[in-house]
Amino acid sequence: MIEQINHVKNQVKSHTIRPFNVSELQVTQDLGGNDRISVKDRFNISYGNTKKLLNAIGIKENLKRKSFKDPQTRWNSLRGALSDCNPDQESQLAAIVNSNNETINIISTGNRDERSLDFDDRIDSVVNTVEETPNQNLHGINFTTEGRVNIQTRDQLNEVDCGGNDIWQSGINVDLGYNKQEFNSFYLRLICSNGMTTTEKTARRQVSAGNIDRQLTRFIEQNDFVGMLKQRVDTMKNEYASVYEATRIADLLTKEQREQHTPWYEELQDTYERAGRPLHSMSAKQMKLAFTDQNLYDVFNTGTYLATHKSEELGESTSMSLNQACADVFKYGPNLKLRTINPYAHKTAIPA
Repeated sequence: MIEQINHVKNQVKSHTIRPFNVSELQVTQDLGGNDRISVKDRFNISYGNTKKLLNAIGIKENLKRKSFKDPQTRWNSLRGALSDCNPDQESQLAAIVNSNNETINIISTGNRDERSLDFDDRIDSVVNTVEETPNQNLHGINFTTEGRVNIQTRDQLNEVDCGGNDIWQSGINVDLGYNKQEFNSFYLRLICSNGMTTTEKTARRQVSAGNIDRQLTRFIEQNDFVGMLKQRVDTMKNEYASVYEATRIADLLTKEQREQHTPWYEELQDTYERAGRPLHSMSAKQMKLAFTDQNLYDVFNTGTYLATHKSEELGESTSMSLNQACADVFKYGPNLKLRTINPYAHKTAIPA
């Protein structure tokens, strides 16, 4: 792990922070008619970061489209107006640029000097805090394509058995960016080597030099990750699935696959057809308020089972989509908080 940590530190420092002024921005169009934004001859703004740049200097999407229709005239006028109206903006913009002179992110900075990106101190503080916390183990670290460092922990001492040998673990994702840091808890399902994970965005902290260790310690102390996990599973076991939750999983399957793996879905469609509310005519919002007669945890288990054990049959793309749908069910469900559309109202017990 030490070798991996040092590798990430070096990746970070291979990037530079390059401040620039609004007055330096140029828009041109290549032979194919594609818009290109550059900071004079210093570096190009990559297509994926165009929206971030325009948001940073206060240009709305509709104004962007009008400006790009005639970059030589309209953009130059707009650039000049922005420079005159926002003199403070001159020292607030910067790009994170890789060794190939490609922009990977747009940031705000009050520093005018070009310098290397450096997260060494914060990485060391996080690693030391994790090592000093009895129930947290360092599990991974990586540098992202947006110039961020992601550090993952695992709590392997407090595995949660949710019944039927359904084992879960919790962990923490620490996300370090240039001008903010974020802590998120995540849950990992171990049953049958499923590997399904779901992340809960439970805390965000702005960077404050020298105290990320205290922030992370407080985050760990103030959150009962195991308790949150158990409560979420128990809630799903005692709720019906909404039409939306059931449909998200069933719609990823072909008709033949649904007949084999989710035979209850055809009955669900028939029930709503007879009730005058065919599923195809319902919006996602309506589906979230509409009942099925299926236990939510059973529907969730069907999706994870298919993603894990039928991946060769269904294909990688479908398996990944099923995993994502199940993670969303775990994270955001159950939907049925307002009980408005229920053709199963005569049934009172939650199906076990």
